[in-house]
Amino acid sequence: MTAVAGEWMLEGVAVVEVSNTLWKIHDLRGADQAARQLIGSVRKIGNLYGASSVRFPSERPYFDDFDRAVRYVVRLSSLDDAQLTGSGSVAPA
Repeated sequence: MTAVAGEWMLEGVAVVEVSNTLWKIHDLRGADQAARQLIGSVRKIGNLYGASSVRFPSERPYFDDFDRAVRYVVRLSSLDDAQLTGSGSVAPA
């Protein structure tokens, strides 16, 4: 990730530090780069990182690595409905 004053850029998304335990993840891949779409968040709890997706708010897998938690949220946001209905569930990366 590339850090820029409390914000990191990763594969077309911005990871914004809200506090020392919470990061919001915004999609920058849309047609209008000025409008950031919130796709999820990562919250640090102890030594783990809980990943929450706006698309699947009831799921919160935990990762021992911050980057893996962010990539999970990004991956869920990029899945289309056909992929989701075909698999029946989404497993963490």
